[in-house]
Amino acid sequence: MKVIILVTVYRPQLDAIETAFVTQNMKMLAGFDGAWVMPETLDASAYEQMAPHFRVERFPAAFFRGIDGYNRLMLSSGFYERFNAHDFALICQTDALVLRNNLRDFLSAGTHYIGAPLPDTVLPRYYFPGSGHLMRALPWLIPSVKPRVGNGGLSLRSIPAFQRLLQQDALRLKLWRLYEDLYFSCRACDPASGFLAADVATARRFCVETEAGDWLLDPQKRPFGLHKPQAYAPRALSKLLLEFGHPDAAVEVLRSLPATPGKVVARA
Repeated sequence: MKVIILVTVYRPQLDAIETAFVTQNMKMLAGFDGAWVMPETLDASAYEQMAPHFRVERFPAAFFRGIDGYNRLMLSSGFYERFNAHDFALICQTDALVLRNNLRDFLSAGTHYIGAPLPDTVLPRYYFPGSGHLMRALPWLIPSVKPRVGNGGLSLRSIPAFQRLLQQDALRLKLWRLYEDLYFSCRACDPASGFLAADVATARRFCVETEAGDWLLDPQKRPFGLHKPQAYAPRALSKLLLEFGHPDAAVEVLRSLPATPGKVVARA
């Protein structure tokens, strides 16, 4: 099965921690096709130098103006059509870190979507603006779902399945106002959609976000990757970056920690 790694960027260059993440990810994902996803007007020279084997795919700048624009891009069937020479896309945002080179283990899971398990969330099965209030007031009228898989920041997506779902859901999408990954997570809760997300155990082996902690320092327990480890496990992240050969980024992670009374933030 053919996989393409998709890294979305919107600034002329990455910061030190993002650079370490992307460098490490490329090492773990060597041998796969890749593409930078960026605005039409962005100077790509720094990215072409970082990864000359990645192609550059440009989209209208409006898609990169905040989270709403990004959600619209990820919920567009045209986005996935751009990569339909491949079976799967690995969405690998610049705040995601790949820890293992076992991506192919997840290609035969028989599902269409894998991402880090979500925190406990209750949403209306049939979403429209205001449906959340109705669900809480009239639960017998608006049934709920509890989507568990998964976060989209580091996620494996079946390109044919995503295209099929987005094309069949064209009317439903006009009402959606929440995050794009929640859309796919909710649709996977509906058997009639034909769209399948991984189970929580598989998702946890693939990626964790809010569950990250010092347990990641044991190589035998690590998942394929992490999303936003700087937010949820910064001290463990710093040690991982040292292990992977990125000492400057490791120090930068500690520098970014909020100073608290009685503690000294490490300096270079």
